[in-house]
Amino acid sequence: MTYTIKRCPHCGKEYSRYSSVTKNERNFYGSPFKECVFCSKIFVDKDMKELALKDFSLWGVKVINCILIPLWPYGMCSILPFIFYFSDDFDHSIIALLIGLGLLGLYLFNVIRYLLHREEAVLLLKEEYRLSEMRLQNHDYAMALQKIGYKVPERFLSTNRVNEENKNENNTL
Repeated sequence: MTYTIKRCPHCGKEYSRYSSVTKNERNFYGSPFKECVFCSKIFVDKDMKELALKDFSLWGVKVINCILIPLWPYGMCSILPFIFYFSDDFDHSIIALLIGLGLLGLYLFNVIRYLLHREEAVLLLKEEYRLSEMRLQNHDYAMALQKIGYKVPERFLSTNRVNEENKNENNTL
């Protein structure tokens, strides 16, 4: 198994480690700006994604696709042994049938498991989206994201919004 080790660019100390298996399952959502716990310097982790930078309706569809698409290989593999079972050229048809039933059972188990946990995953993503929007309300943060290459929507960058917020703060004082 291959591991990815992420290190602070300033001091070289490890701040994250994950396997290639968990990388595909792991969510890299949050602020790309990280503070090293060892040297206290700020750096950018380009693997992190701000969800609010994407259209809310689009990533909702992607959640469903990301859950179901990885399951298709299971489904395809479970069909192949059945084809061998009904083929006249295959001598071990019972073995092919058992393998096919086993793979089909594994496929159905994973589909049911993902469908049962989909609602929980969507709720977690909605919460992360809310937190992302809160971070992007900070004009300096949004400008910093744009400066490092993220495509920040204009609604987070407009100076009119910042001026209105300052007026509201002055009126409440």
